[in-house]
Amino acid sequence: WPNLVEQSDQATPNIIPRITDGIAYKQINHATILIQHAGLNILTDPVFSKRASPFEWMGPKRKRNPSIQIEDLPEIDVIVISHDHYDHFDVKSLKKLSEKHNCKILVGLGLKAFLDKFDISNVIEMDWNDIHLYNNVEFIFHSAVHWSNRMASPYSSLWGSWIIKTEEKTIYFAGDTAYGDHFKEIKDTYKQIDLALIPIGSYVPRFFMQHVHMAPEDAFQAHIDLQPTESLAIHWGTFKLTGEGMFDPVEELQGHLDSTGTTNFYYDREHDMYYKQN
Repeated sequence: WPNLVEQSDQATPNIIPRITDGIAYKQINHATILIQHAGLNILTDPVFSKRASPFEWMGPKRKRNPSIQIEDLPEIDVIVISHDHYDHFDVKSLKKLSEKHNCKILVGLGLKAFLDKFDISNVIEMDWNDIHLYNNVEFIFHSAVHWSNRMASPYSSLWGSWIIKTEEKTIYFAGDTAYGDHFKEIKDTYKQIDLALIPIGSYVPRFFMQHVHMAPEDAFQAHIDLQPTESLAIHWGTFKLTGEGMFDPVEELQGHLDSTGTTNFYYDREHDMYYKQN
């Protein structure tokens, strides 16, 4: 892992304020994705701090700057949080976003009271299979194979994944998860998935991490189970959390894609960018 990857897109990106047709998305870093759909701007697991840690002076330090700075985001309507681990649940970022955008923040059971301590408002707490309707868009909290832990308080809040559904499109954000039957359940329930955000990193050593994180081959199997129109590989190359190299997840995933002839985005390591193979 280098000290910091110099990205090719550090200039302020040209983000359309809102879109009404189709789905646009921008990978910001790790599991932080800007999704623009049905006139809404949605942010997943926003982490803009320098460390995935309760401390500013120790803990996993970012190796890649966000592709969009927090100040340059368009107006955010809804934030979805998968769980409370520090690489997904960044209170400092949530505080800034809440104060600037007054956005809805959708969380699992047990996290609203935690955010209340920081005067973060407009928080809605949800159980698995709960549905929150906002501007005719359904936000459904779904299960995942993972756990929660915040400052030595394991299992004190609920973890999960998210379905974002309109009449025309369905988006799935897997959050953080090991491989499990929930992928087939989601496919059986929602039929057509247009975009799936699937984690591929933090998987070494497997004897331990297989219970909470997917390896690239698991992520590829999840893609097969879900059968989405398009998948985006997330949760890699930002924080060194486990034993694999920085680029191992995308290079291993590329091998699985190549072996099956799957149409995909290729990763250009030299320029730190993706391009689509048609």
